[in-house]
Amino acid sequence: MIPNTTSNNGSSNNNSNNNSNNNLNENSNNNTNNNPNNNLNDYSNINNPEQGNISNFALLEQRIASQLREQSRQLQQQQQQQQQHDEQASSTSTNQNVFTNLRFGQPVCILRAPEDSNFPSTHADQSSSDQQSLSTIFLPSNYIPSQRNVSDEPVEIAKVNDETSGGLFANKFSLHVIPVEGNDHLFMNRISYNTQTDAYYENGNLSNKYLKNWKEGAYRWDNIEKKDEYDWMKTYLARSSTDDRMDDDGEISWKFDYRIRGFMINSLNIRFSFGTYDNLASVQWFIKPLPTMKNKVPSWQLIHFDPYTESRHEVNEIKDLTRFIKNEYGFILKAHLSGGEDDNIIWQKTQLFRQDRNSVLSRSLDVENDETFGLDVKVELKPGSINLPISSILSDELTGEQMGIPEDAFAYAAQSSSGQQPLSAYSITSQRNVNDETRGGLFADKFSLHVVPVEGNNHLFMNRISYNTQTDAYYENGDLSNKYLKKWKEGAYQWDNIETKIEYDWMKTYLARSPIRDRMNDDGEISWKFDYRIGEYVTNSLNIRLSFGTYDNLASVQWFIKPLPTMKNKDPTWQLIQFDPYTEPRHEVNEIKDLTQFVKNEYGFILKAHLSGGESNNIIWQKTQLFRQNWITDLARSLDVENDETFGLDVKVELKPDIIVDPLPELSESFVLNDELTSDFIIHYEISSGDNQGAKTIARSSNNFYVHSKLLSKSSDYFSALLDSKMVESQNKSLTLTDSDISYESLEIILNYLYKGTLPNIKSFDEWTILLRYASRFLIPTLIQRCEKALKRYLNNDNLSEIEEIANEYGAEQLLQCCKYFEPSRNN
Repeated sequence: MIPNTTSNNGSSNNNSNNNSNNNLNENSNNNTNNNPNNNLNDYSNINNPEQGNISNFALLEQRIASQLREQSRQLQQQQQQQQQHDEQASSTSTNQNVFTNLRFGQPVCILRAPEDSNFPSTHADQSSSDQQSLSTIFLPSNYIPSQRNVSDEPVEIAKVNDETSGGLFANKFSLHVIPVEGNDHLFMNRISYNTQTDAYYENGNLSNKYLKNWKEGAYRWDNIEKKDEYDWMKTYLARSSTDDRMDDDGEISWKFDYRIRGFMINSLNIRFSFGTYDNLASVQWFIKPLPTMKNKVPSWQLIHFDPYTESRHEVNEIKDLTRFIKNEYGFILKAHLSGGEDDNIIWQKTQLFRQDRNSVLSRSLDVENDETFGLDVKVELKPGSINLPISSILSDELTGEQMGIPEDAFAYAAQSSSGQQPLSAYSITSQRNVNDETRGGLFADKFSLHVVPVEGNNHLFMNRISYNTQTDAYYENGDLSNKYLKKWKEGAYQWDNIETKIEYDWMKTYLARSPIRDRMNDDGEISWKFDYRIGEYVTNSLNIRLSFGTYDNLASVQWFIKPLPTMKNKDPTWQLIQFDPYTEPRHEVNEIKDLTQFVKNEYGFILKAHLSGGESNNIIWQKTQLFRQNWITDLARSLDVENDETFGLDVKVELKPDIIVDPLPELSESFVLNDELTSDFIIHYEISSGDNQGAKTIARSSNNFYVHSKLLSKSSDYFSALLDSKMVESQNKSLTLTDSDISYESLEIILNYLYKGTLPNIKSFDEWTILLRYASRFLIPTLIQRCEKALKRYLNNDNLSEIEEIANEYGAEQLLQCCKYFEPSRNN
């Protein structure tokens, strides 16, 4: 039905306050453009083995070169958790859907620790003597069992300042962990706040501000402001000084979540700086772990400080809080400000992070001491699993038996999205269910996107976000029974001059420009951001249903799309989405557009709608509408049936891993390496006369490898071409390799991989690079893929060009693509 063009502003009820700041915290401004991905890794130069002299093997390669051409069962399911304020805080509570990201083949379980294990217990009640100690096995998608080069080689790849994206700060910003020097299984993350500069710093780096405003790093706050005393030249956080709020309590919290990369807390030390300035004033600090299936609603634990009697009491103290959060995946820290003598400066009686205010120091920090940071959080972390080989982490074939899961193993996520009973830990081997969901990205830089495996294709996944105007809610992956987000603003990335409208006369609802007189003539704009980098997915296809309308010939709704910035395209341009031209004053569109061409192989995209124009009158705002639907009060509560009219915006993204790791080809029979009885081909290894160490290695082993041509041909294009040729090696069923062709250890690794599908615990960047070199030389696609996936974990802005050169040299096309599509640093 045509909107009531003769009505005045009163004909439509405005149920939404226009707010151009995309913000879920009350009384706050949130910079949605901030992207904290600071990759500060500083790797050593890569020293690849030098090429040896031309050998028979090299000549053989040249002769056959012309003939050669060419990723767990997800156990993590949706659970509802209640995030509650303490009784002294706001009475409102927030329900959030918590999903933990597990790539296929990376199950999360809590297992009994081996009897001889020194690995600390996790999720166990430390005060209960009758509860058995448990340890968590969690295979983080970026975990490398050892990042320290423990060989005798002079090059040490993983420096103490190397960083890996390891979690989320305030549910939005990447936390970067750094390996602890001298311990392969410990990592550190540090977040520090300085009031002079009003900035957060990460991992002791004073030269770069991690976040530039106290509000950006705060998880939640109420009645908190930053104050500058120009008479005393002091600056601090305190309660609001406005007449209507200065008597109220204030509260602020910070959230640290390391689940996304599987890190658990080993220790926690925090420096607190705060003060009270009369005997009635109080600052209390609390901490609680993140919700788990064992403790779904954690309670706040009071952090104790020494009692005091003086009216002026200032604290600058480091507290060891490990006992509250040992072996947890994260925590929330909270400060509660209250009380004070009832006068016009009561707000000033409780202060956080009071520091000198100096105009020069407020620009930057050069030296760190005990007074530098008012809040200084130092977290020591450990991976959830330290005993599994890197091959299991990289493999899509990990089973419950391989992990040694006991019958009473505690699965972190107990229910599936279909509402089934808790999953048995042994169901790991039942691999991919189309209803299983995995955290795969971020929506509007804040909310988890969950991907669903595509049935029948091991390397394709789906994510779908749909908006219904009747319920004013977003839905994910076609689940109509649960609202993914409950307001249009929550899912919007950015917007300006957009509100939701209900026409009670025509019983319609939609998004449109503001009807207030000073804004109705302005253009309106709204955008949605989909970012799959965190899940390591790229877009394979994109189809979007767009529903909108214009109601005179001067009105216009335009849609645009652009990919996320990459090293290849640091400043993407908006691409106009074309629709059929129209001449009628009333024009309504409900159309599915295939937009794959704009975002193919990209890590994500931003979709934008621009509303403008219309005949200049008091209902000009009504002439451009998004997602117009019938307004029926019953339907506004829930959705039961989906059809072409259900969603005004329906985004369907087909995804694939940025690096696909295929299993080894299947064989109809099994073979054992060095089985002389069944072997039909011999690889003879020779050491040059000057290599005494190599000769000793051979002396301890054998210089002959008894192999099987059928297995080699199936897994290696090199051996396939060689064995199918009429060369002498094929005729003699023998190949001679020397130490100038490949090291003995590398040859052993490759042959064991071809036979068993496993790799040893490879500990350094150099070792992975060497293995890639030989995997490329022998043309073993699945081994190249595993090397690519491992090397991508080291990728950062500092070594990007080096890794790109390696990928180019060894034909690692997927790794090369990751380099080109790597996210630029914020400085770029």
